[in-house]
Amino acid sequence: MRRYLNPFMLLFTTFVFSAYAYARYQLSPNLLVDVLLFVPFLAVWLTPILFWMGEKSENRPWAHSFQTFSYLSMGWLNFIFVTLIPLNIITWLLFATDKKELALAFDRWTMPLTFIFGTLALFVGFYRAKSGPRIREVAVPLKAITVQSSLNNLRIVQISDLHVGPTIRRPYVEKVVTKSNALLPDLVVLTGDIVDGSIKDLKFHAEPLAGLKARLGVFLILGNHDYYSGAPAWVAEFKTMGFTVLLNEHSRLNKDGEEFMLAGVLDPAVQGFSPEQKPDPALARGKPELSHDLLRILLAHNPKLAAEGARAGFHLQISGHTHAGQFIPWTWVTKLVHRPHYAGLSKEGDMTVYVSAGTGSWGPPLRLGTSPELTLLTLKPAVR
Repeated sequence: MRRYLNPFMLLFTTFVFSAYAYARYQLSPNLLVDVLLFVPFLAVWLTPILFWMGEKSENRPWAHSFQTFSYLSMGWLNFIFVTLIPLNIITWLLFATDKKELALAFDRWTMPLTFIFGTLALFVGFYRAKSGPRIREVAVPLKAITVQSSLNNLRIVQISDLHVGPTIRRPYVEKVVTKSNALLPDLVVLTGDIVDGSIKDLKFHAEPLAGLKARLGVFLILGNHDYYSGAPAWVAEFKTMGFTVLLNEHSRLNKDGEEFMLAGVLDPAVQGFSPEQKPDPALARGKPELSHDLLRILLAHNPKLAAEGARAGFHLQISGHTHAGQFIPWTWVTKLVHRPHYAGLSKEGDMTVYVSAGTGSWGPPLRLGTSPELTLLTLKPAVR
């Protein structure tokens, strides 16, 4: 399987290196502190090497355990840094205001407080990630729906950014399927980044997805990680599961005698594999005159496609990709990068956009400042 190094992984690894260097400098480490900081840092540093080795290592018994430890090490160093910065600022402010004795006393507590709060954040974040996803119910008001419409109260379950892979295994996938089926949806939509690895390694863990049930069917689009994981093989596998895969195309569905359109587009990552292809909401919709009187829903993994979706005349875009930042401080960074379509409901012109915070987790299995979600979208008429 061909491997592509995710730019975010490069950014995150650089951040972790900086966090390690800063923490080691500020905490004036003794041998124990040195070891506590260096061992996780070494694990993080080895991760890109294992990433590039790819299939040479991922099938070995130790690989999964090491990857989990490495990802948790990333998160721990991240939280150490995030904890240390405000503690240092307090110390500096005390010195700056001539409260030297108090500053020195506080400085002596900086190291233990950093390790206590950093480790506590790690455990809380790990628990929140592994205990998910929580069911998030969202009412989506749309002007294209009337009170009398058969599409009023249409129930759509969204599964996004599941990332079946090193830290999301079969038991978690089974839990997602059980929760989804219990909601009795009209539609299930999987909005990309469902897998994080080759079909050879992950078929067993992804198999429970075949048990997803919905009155009008299960529909899927690809995200960037699905392309990195070998999209052609996974598309074939998803089709054997009974999913309809939408690749710049649409399906016309009927609920109780009323038709509506469900379209899906490619992810921009496709251009790294097939430069001639690109996401195209207009192509996915087809001739406008054939659907001008229909409710039109677009599945687009990356919410940055919202402007194109609105221009193509869709009423609702359902997206993922952002994870809502997954954990602090990336929750803040992601909000800046992806606003206004960061998480939850927003508007792009006349089109409504919903962005899931993600059903699983990528990289460190951590959630702090956000939660993994299984989303139940219920379509409602907008107040006129």
